[in-house]
Amino acid sequence: MSMTLILPWLPIVLSVAVGSRLMDKARGLGLGVLGALFWLALVQATAGPGVFADSRLLASLALGAIAIVAVGVWSGHVASSSSPEQRQNRSPSGGAVANKNSRYAPVAETLLRYDDWLEAYRHAPDPWPEFGEFLRSSLYDLCGATHVRPYRVLSEGDCLLPLRELQPGDTSDIMPARQGILGHVVTSGVSFVAGDQSHGKLVDDLANESDEDIAWCFAVKQGGRRIGVVRVGILPAESLGDQRLLDMAERLACHFWTLLAQACRTRAAETIDPASGLLVREAFLQEAERALAASEGQSEPAAVAVITLEGIRALADCGNWERADGLITAVARLLRECLRSDDCLGRFDDSRFIILLRRVDSALATLIVNQLVGKLTALCKQEMAANEGTDYASSLNVRCGISGTGTEHPTLVTLVSRAIAQCHEARRSVVPVASDLEAGNTPATSEDEASLERSGAQTA
Repeated sequence: MSMTLILPWLPIVLSVAVGSRLMDKARGLGLGVLGALFWLALVQATAGPGVFADSRLLASLALGAIAIVAVGVWSGHVASSSSPEQRQNRSPSGGAVANKNSRYAPVAETLLRYDDWLEAYRHAPDPWPEFGEFLRSSLYDLCGATHVRPYRVLSEGDCLLPLRELQPGDTSDIMPARQGILGHVVTSGVSFVAGDQSHGKLVDDLANESDEDIAWCFAVKQGGRRIGVVRVGILPAESLGDQRLLDMAERLACHFWTLLAQACRTRAAETIDPASGLLVREAFLQEAERALAASEGQSEPAAVAVITLEGIRALADCGNWERADGLITAVARLLRECLRSDDCLGRFDDSRFIILLRRVDSALATLIVNQLVGKLTALCKQEMAANEGTDYASSLNVRCGISGTGTEHPTLVTLVSRAIAQCHEARRSVVPVASDLEAGNTPATSEDEASLERSGAQTA
């Protein structure tokens, strides 16, 4: 008979104990009473009504029911005695609420915002001014920093260039990289925080020499190199005293900076020809398309010139790859020096360079290109003189084809195709320069047309 009482009692008391821990004291009492009544009903259904006639069994039933109610009250009391903060931390949403109110919550928001920013600006021609604005807003969100001025360390290591967009001749914010507190931070890599006694009085004197207040200054590091420095003019007192917060903000800024630098290097590797340092064909077509559209919008003429170095392939085929690359580099440097900043210059293929000249018609472009070809011919003669007696010593020649917009509005692909055709015409006529003014628009070869169509499709 005792087993008839105990077997249903054990799971009921355990269920009441577990259920009451999720309730307060009053609800635990109610659950305990319901559990006791359920146990008594189950015993009566199992053993029959005679179970209540035996005084010993009746006492056992009473003790068992009291025990179930007591467990319910006790468990409910334990759950309700915890503080609201403890209950909030145990609940699934409590941690999120606590984290949302934490001063470190902006870190996650800044990381997510940077992912969106990098996706939007990684292909911009110059993303650094926009990154400077992003860095200012991020440091303000993270630690309340204001008057933030980020600088890039130039490759020579002598100057600090501000991230903002500089106008021609504007040198007001270009700082020396080895003077003052900025120079100390860049050279040593050690951050400066106003009021920090660990850096010593001499460092404080360097900071006081500045014309502007400096509350915080840190270097942007990439491995063992310093690629930038950030100066903060004003920082709240609570942030000045929180070194962990400043370290976290500094590391985030360095992480964002290096990610953008890596994205720029990756883009450069895809768009810059390694031998000449000029735009590859696809990148040139994209830039030249924008330049041509701008010229048409202002009713300006434009011309395309294709320059061929005949014999450069023979130079490489003889095993002199370094000499061939050196000549390509010298030609590219000469072209950059002779052209204007708003002209577009690129390397079309192994032996050809391509130029978009703005605000010139075919006649004026011919005069400009004749001068270029003369300088390039002199450069090739120097190369041939240095290699006199070799198989390719007399095989380097410069030829050029020119095509202008004229009175019509041809597409860029049409202009390039016509310029290539004129370049072939110059070779057939054994002249250095051929223009669309001197001959009809000879069609380009099928190979050149197919190459241009592929490049145009990739550009689109």
